[in-house]
Amino acid sequence: MKQSTYVAIGLILVIMLVLSLKGFNLKFAGVDDMALHVEGRYIKNALGETVIFRGVNKPTLDDDPDGIWMGNTMWDDQRVKTELDEMKKWGVNIIRCPLAVELTKYDIGPDSQHPASPYCAISAREALHRLIQFAAERDMYVILAGYSVRCYWAGQRQDSQPYPPYQESENAEEVIASVEDFVDWWRMMTREYGQYSNVLFEPWNEPRNNSGFNDWLNAFQQCVNAIREEGFTGIIVFNWQTCVYCNIYANEDDFPIGHAMYGYTLHDWLDTAVNSITDPLNNIIYDVHRYRSGGDSGILFVDPQLEEYWRDAYAYNYTQMKMAMEYMGYKWAVEELNVPLVVGEHGCDLAFTGEKLEHELIAFHNDLQIFSEWEIGYLAFCWREVGIYRLLTSAATFTPTESGEILKIWIYNGKLQDANMPHLHFASHHITQVNYAPTRLTFTTNVPTGEIAKIAVKGTGEKPKSVLINNAPYQPKASMSEFNATSGDCWYYDSARDLVWIKVTGSTIQIDWENPPPQTGGDEEEPPPTNGTPPENQTPGEQQPPSLTPPQGEIEFPTLTSEQIIIIVVVVGIAVVVVWRKRKKK
Repeated sequence: MKQSTYVAIGLILVIMLVLSLKGFNLKFAGVDDMALHVEGRYIKNALGETVIFRGVNKPTLDDDPDGIWMGNTMWDDQRVKTELDEMKKWGVNIIRCPLAVELTKYDIGPDSQHPASPYCAISAREALHRLIQFAAERDMYVILAGYSVRCYWAGQRQDSQPYPPYQESENAEEVIASVEDFVDWWRMMTREYGQYSNVLFEPWNEPRNNSGFNDWLNAFQQCVNAIREEGFTGIIVFNWQTCVYCNIYANEDDFPIGHAMYGYTLHDWLDTAVNSITDPLNNIIYDVHRYRSGGDSGILFVDPQLEEYWRDAYAYNYTQMKMAMEYMGYKWAVEELNVPLVVGEHGCDLAFTGEKLEHELIAFHNDLQIFSEWEIGYLAFCWREVGIYRLLTSAATFTPTESGEILKIWIYNGKLQDANMPHLHFASHHITQVNYAPTRLTFTTNVPTGEIAKIAVKGTGEKPKSVLINNAPYQPKASMSEFNATSGDCWYYDSARDLVWIKVTGSTIQIDWENPPPQTGGDEEEPPPTNGTPPENQTPGEQQPPSLTPPQGEIEFPTLTSEQIIIIVVVVGIAVVVVWRKRKKK
């Protein structure tokens, strides 16, 4: 055999191997591993792997036909890809896109003579096609969710339901005059986008009106029937209501729960929905929304003394929030009702300031912790640089806000799967500069002169190796009673509840569950721990908080899938046959 033949075969093998190692898309081989289906409470892909959604909401496609990307209303493929790449860097695996019916129904574009036409470069339908394809290239899912009948430029309102008599958008009946019109819209949407395995359909965002639940069940069922008739086999998302209020009567030592003030708990509608909706493929998941500033994490203002005690009207510490969520039915839904639950919207209200903002950030972190423990997927609201729930400070640089930083760290580092991540459990005073890490937690308290803060931190299951208060090491108190009787800086570890209790008059606290690295810059011995009073004349070295920058990815040798192995074997086999035939001819 000629040398050139050997070279050609070698090049083919190298190319195929490289494509396999880089995760070459194998859809041509009949494998579509992004296709999702429901198994009990879990969502799984075609390989049988459980998929837990970790995503963001991407609004603006309900405003402009082709959305707003990197702050620009005009579609540009590269800008869209850049945004998706940044989401991927955060660890996002799904985005949710609220839609205005009229934009896709009439395929509004730059020459449509519609009020939104000047704000787009391509049509609404084409934009969604490209977005879905770009997302699939990055192994990301897309939820298409109906949000309003009219768009921002044509009198948009967040319609309670998309058909009369529940519409609120201006002249909405001209677009959707009946339930049948709404179902036909979803037929059209399915014909357009039903071929994509990374798409989920959510007929409507936050349908509500207490007297309209049965109407919505009927409309949703008709949508399911139409979507399945058009051949879509993927997941359809059911959503109902928002804002579940639950009263909390508790201090940090006792956590009794009150009653639902108003609104719905999942117990009020989820069981009915599950038993009313019929899907031949059983591929329905259930979407709930929660915002602490809407009272969804428990409220305290029904009791003025408790509000004064907690210095807030809304629950924010871990135990209260978890109890409120259990009362509302989150744990019941996934563990007893055994249905797939996803938090389709979850936001951190940055309109708060000072102490209230810090409580909101603590609550945002605690939500992620609780979702993780119950294996509930979620999509944070929202991937924008404007609005009170913004995750970004800049549309061009994707700099995260304080809440965006918390979200980014948790998703990127995979800590949502680690229920032992230390976190703030209770704080009586304002907390700032909170830095989370698997074996270290640092934060700063702002305590007025003459007061002392009481703080509880949920640990890793083990007693901390060291606790530094204002850079000075302290030995733990022997008992909770001794801790309570101490009027100065001190700490105690409650092993039964895995809580690190701290009293502090105002300073930086660093808790380490592993031995911290030794101080550098001198040969002096480290001063011995104290029992509550720092050694005289001590000048501790500056403590460096853990970096909030996600670690750089390590080089890993990828594992070949069975399909990739098949490709390599086939190519090698062909090469062997070619060589054999050439030798036989000789």
